Amino acid sequence: NVPGTQQLEVYYDAKDLATMPSTVTDLSPNTNTGALSTSPPTLDTTGGIESFKFDASSSQRITSTIDTSYWGTNKLHSVAFWFKADTVAGKYNIFQIGNYASFEASGFWISDGSADINAGNSLNWWFYGQGSKIKHSTFSWSLNTWYHIALSFDGSTKKLYVNGKHIEFSAGSTVPTANLPTGIPDSAPLVVGATSVPGDYFDGSIANFRVYGAKVLNADQVQELYDYQKDYFL
Repeated sequence: NVPGTQQLEVYYDAKDLATMPSTVTDLSPNTNTGALSTSPPTLDTTGGIESFKFDASSSQRITSTIDTSYWGTNKLHSVAFWFKADTVAGKYNIFQIGNYASFEASGFWISDGSADINAGNSLNWWFYGQGSKIKHSTFSWSLNTWYHIALSFDGSTKKLYVNGKHIEFSAGSTVPTANLPTGIPDSAPLVVGATSVPGDYFDGSIANFRVYGAKVLNADQVQELYDYQKDYFL
């Protein structure tokens, strides 16, 4: 089944692109066009799979500003995407929603543990403000391999799915900052392939990137997203 676009705030995908565009079209019912950095990501067609390729050494990213005001007080949302890492040395950010510098953000990074609060190979969802925790999983991912990630937040519980399967987070690590704000701002920067501050840029490819506003993906919906393109990526 082709997944529906209900409650999609953003949907970026490179599938069916012949060349890298000057801006990335939002395929959701909204118009959250993705602006490209001065040194933009490129169109990757390795193995016949079309995706956005990021080079950590070039500060490449896709940016937009999205409306999160309707996500409610606790900012219920879900994010889903495919990623393939070419290199990881420390921690590399795949996306961020909100303001990193003021600790008002939701974001996801992969890590090899060499420059991180979590030891070893891990998947990390940092969510400043709502509980002040960085959630992480030691799921054993590998370089040069495609994975489907889905994240859901229902106002209190954060869930991670990898390739359609629920993966438990650890208890999380406390963010070492006092006076944290209460959550993501109502008008939030979106950054794909990096954060809003320099550093920790992603090195690899991202495809089928979706943000759902005020929607908590359930297990069946996550499985549908994974099944939709698993034969294409795997």
